[in-house]
Amino acid sequence: MRAKQDIPYTGSRMGYARMQDKMKKNSSNPSEITRIDVWIKAHTKKNGEPSSSKVVEVKEMYEAEKNSDLSEAQSKSVKNDILSKFIGPEQGGRVRGQGAGVTLSKLEAISQQTKKEAKMQEQIDTLQDTMKQMQGFMDDQNKLIQSLMSKLSEASNDGQNQNLSTSTQSNSTPQHVSPNRKGQKCKLLNWLEVDEVVAIGRWVTNDPNAMVHCVALGKNASRVWVDEVKNPSAELWKKYADMETIEDALGSSIAWPIEAIIVMED
Repeated sequence: MRAKQDIPYTGSRMGYARMQDKMKKNSSNPSEITRIDVWIKAHTKKNGEPSSSKVVEVKEMYEAEKNSDLSEAQSKSVKNDILSKFIGPEQGGRVRGQGAGVTLSKLEAISQQTKKEAKMQEQIDTLQDTMKQMQGFMDDQNKLIQSLMSKLSEASNDGQNQNLSTSTQSNSTPQHVSPNRKGQKCKLLNWLEVDEVVAIGRWVTNDPNAMVHCVALGKNASRVWVDEVKNPSAELWKKYADMETIEDALGSSIAWPIEAIIVMED
């Protein structure tokens, strides 16, 4: 007949291994379930009452240890945990709270492997966080580059449009440039019909304050001498007291619009 147990097992037909598996499945942090948790569960009645005073002592010591500064390595070591200290060392190679077939050497090997896996997982998590930060930085840089490229493109388009406008204006307006030297020979075009040369003359000035027959020259005009008439009946741009046509101005100076003057090469 079996001797009466000092610490009754309350797990019915459920062994330590199955109980541990069930506890881990129901836990939000399965890796924190230790053999002491399993042992206490296996020696606690359904109503939550410990099966003996020793279970109460183990539970109290375990709770105190979890709240202390005891290192994680020592608290999870089978050789140094509460069960080994309070109940005594393992006998026959068995390990309390782990079920049949689990030896101390196997458990230590599993513990070491678990620690390695936990450390690797921590490194992986750190690496993933770093990669997320780098990705965020790269996304910000890409946005900045795209913004700069967009601004450069807009500036380039504005420059092209400005050049196009200048080129169009230059191409659409005849090269009627005011002479920059007094006495420069020039052609006077019909200011009503730009393609017609009405006279040949000499440039004098484009100073808007210059006087032509007692009248100020004004803006966008040049004072020119009329030396040769091509179309005698062409009307003057500005009529004077005794002058109405280009023929009347032969040998005299008149005001003529700049856009109707073509400089002649020497």
